Amino acid sequence: MATVYIENAEILYSDSARVKMKMNTKLLENYTRLDTPYIEMKQGVKVIFYDIKGTEQSSLTAKYAKYIELLDLWEYKGDVRIVNTDKDVLETQHLFADNKKEELYSDVKLVITRSTGNIIRANGGFRSDFNFKNYTMKKVQSGSSKKEDWEF
Repeated sequence: MATVYIENAEILYSDSARVKMKMNTKLLENYTRLDTPYIEMKQGVKVIFYDIKGTEQSSLTAKYAKYIELLDLWEYKGDVRIVNTDKDVLETQHLFADNKKEELYSDVKLVITRSTGNIIRANGGFRSDFNFKNYTMKKVQSGSSKKEDWEF
C-alpha cells in the first residue's frame, strides 16, 4: 500500500539551484515502506527537460511512470513520446531515464520521426542524452516511409 498519495502533482528536479526537469501527473503514489522504495504514476506523466540556462530542451509523455530512488532510475511505459526542440519525435512503448548518467535508453521497438519527415525505426537499442539531441540506435530498419506501417 502506498504511504503517500498526491493528486495533480508537479515535481521539480534541480541541481545547484537550477531546474533540470519538471514533471506533472494526475496521481503520484509513493511506496516508502519497502526494501526498495519507489514512486508510481499510473495515470500518466508529462516531463519537461531543461538545459543549464533553464530553456526547455525536450518533453516526454507516457501513460505510466515509475521511479526507483535507490537506482535514481525512471521507467516509462505505454505510448511513450519524446519531442525535442528540433521537433523530432520519438515513439516507443518502454523507455528508461537514468538520472546518474543523464541518459535515456530503450531496448524495444521505436520510431523516430525527424522534423524533415524522415522516419527511422530501430528494434535493438536506443541511447540518448536527456535532450534527445545526440542519440545512437541499433538494428535500424528500413521500410515504408509511413509511421503507421510500423506496429508496436
